[in-house]
Amino acid sequence: MNIMIIDAKTKGLGLIGHPVEHSFSPAIHNAISKSLGLNYVYTAHDVHPEQVEQAILGLDALGYKGTNVTVPHKTAVIDALTELTEEAKLIGAVNTILFDKGKRIGYNTDCYGFAKMLDDEGVTLSGKKVLILGTGGASRAVVAACVMHNTDTIYICSREAEKSECYLETFDKSSDTVKNWHATAYNELDEIAKNVDFDIVINCTPLGMHPNTGVTPVNIELFKKKCVLVDLIYNPAVTEFLLLGEKRGMKTVNGLGMLIHQALEAYRIWTGETQSAQFVRNALENQGVI
Repeated sequence: MNIMIIDAKTKGLGLIGHPVEHSFSPAIHNAISKSLGLNYVYTAHDVHPEQVEQAILGLDALGYKGTNVTVPHKTAVIDALTELTEEAKLIGAVNTILFDKGKRIGYNTDCYGFAKMLDDEGVTLSGKKVLILGTGGASRAVVAACVMHNTDTIYICSREAEKSECYLETFDKSSDTVKNWHATAYNELDEIAKNVDFDIVINCTPLGMHPNTGVTPVNIELFKKKCVLVDLIYNPAVTEFLLLGEKRGMKTVNGLGMLIHQALEAYRIWTGETQSAQFVRNALENQGVI
């Protein structure tokens, strides 16, 4: 068994977000480093929104190899970066940063992780009618995955229809892979659900995560039982949104698979090495995390 020894040669990997206490990322990345015998330590940092740029510059100055970015900073970090990959530009959000000889390069592995998670669960986006709840950085990766996998219809929902419309305007809607784009608000869903038979509903909001456990962003009764409910939250494993769906006999998917696959891709970007998704699941189980 490999033993991790922290010394003067140890390189830092990390996570910034607000909050971060719920994150499984340290358990994942430290287990990968230990299994591969690589001298990296991954730590989570709770960074307030007004301190995002200072945090990125600070991690770079401290010699970190890279950092993940979680809510609510996935778009705010862009101003602190020197360049973006094409996928990050398309999505307009960053969840992984590589520090490389003075360059701060922004990547997005969420789109990849989301698509891999659904593939693992036997859920396809092609030709489907999809409702996306939330207009943050995480939902941008979901929209990108829908476009790349030939989704038929996308509804974007936020508190105000105008906000949803402004959000949609940031995407290139000329793509013929998505035939129908719609912006809506939560108070309009009752009426919309009477006329639209949604195949997949995806929660991209923090509702259901600490400290907002026990709440759901929408009324599950609006959707037919054949509809698949997906929650990007993975801690708790079963949010109120998913719990209510399970009680109705609906297929539900939490965000753990997305977390694992995006993490493996991020680790590859930082180190050139990787592990298997099954190894990560086993590591989380062995540590009592899941």
